[in-house]
Amino acid sequence: MKAVTQQENPAALSISLAHIALRATGLALLMVLGSALMLTFIVGYFGYRYLHQISAASNRTPSELILLAKSAISVAPREKNPTFLILGTDTLANRGDIPPLTDTMLLASLNLKTGVTHLLPLPRDIWHEAYKTKINALYAYGLERYPSEPARFPREVLQEMTGVPIEYTIVLDMAILSNLVDTLGGVSVSVPTSFVDNLFPNPGVDITNERDPKKLYKTVTFTKGTEIMSGERFLEFIRSRHSDSVEGTDLARSQRQQVALGALLRAITNRSLLKRPTTLGQLFSFYEDSLAASLPLNDIASIVKALVMNSVTNVTVESQAFSVQSSTNPGVLIHPDVKRTNNYWVYQISDQALFREEAGLALDTL
Repeated sequence: MKAVTQQENPAALSISLAHIALRATGLALLMVLGSALMLTFIVGYFGYRYLHQISAASNRTPSELILLAKSAISVAPREKNPTFLILGTDTLANRGDIPPLTDTMLLASLNLKTGVTHLLPLPRDIWHEAYKTKINALYAYGLERYPSEPARFPREVLQEMTGVPIEYTIVLDMAILSNLVDTLGGVSVSVPTSFVDNLFPNPGVDITNERDPKKLYKTVTFTKGTEIMSGERFLEFIRSRHSDSVEGTDLARSQRQQVALGALLRAITNRSLLKRPTTLGQLFSFYEDSLAASLPLNDIASIVKALVMNSVTNVTVESQAFSVQSSTNPGVLIHPDVKRTNNYWVYQISDQALFREEAGLALDTL
């Protein structure tokens, strides 16, 4: 197995949302950690008013925020490399009575000694023989099996399939990114190419009943250049897939998502946020509402402490992909005859042991 780019492996195109999900998650974690650490000294540095503004926006009292910060600072550095399962859903693409599918599925691990984040996309079309379904439907099955914890089922199944111990499972909806952009007051994005999409799905339309194209779709237009995007506009930019130009391809959509993510990263890391205590409080609230249940603050603090202890100053990303069998190359994933898989076009695991070995090597868990 080798490191691949999206251009080298078309299957890797499906992970574009996963990159956003993972990085957005990491950003939120950095936000809350930064807020928590800052709160230990801001009373003396900026005064009570600054702390009170953060408190009011985060729905936490100043005392609660300081206690959270002290608790996070007191934890011991983590020793074992953490592993994550990232599941990305998009409610716009799954409207009506259609169960939510996780069309983005990503395994990740973080080496605390080197700061290398290892990513391994799980193609959504991998077929699970026992359940007679693609793995992107596992979350929907989880809603039935574990109604209060639907992510538990894909975690259990994928852990068994890959042999990778999964510690944290994060489910992110695209709408979360919209909320984050609006919290920041918009994000400045450099649109690389002008394009028009006349078939962009209208949000809030029940596709199980509505048949009128004028109600189902709307036209979105983007012009080359810099645009300050709202959360809604941001999602239109990264979701669009029906332009008549090259921008209607999956590759172009993936590249737009990377452009948008870069803009979001710059907005989050802008030092001017320190002058906006209300926004800091809102970001803390965003973390607590969207991520805290999956990634507790003290766990984040222990990870960051380990990185600091190991003198890691920069976290890098290395992405791998499962090998796919072709006429000239062997691989752990194959395309079987559709008659064997309910007429679905799928990937099938050709060798379970080798599949697990590739997963372990890619994520540095062997």
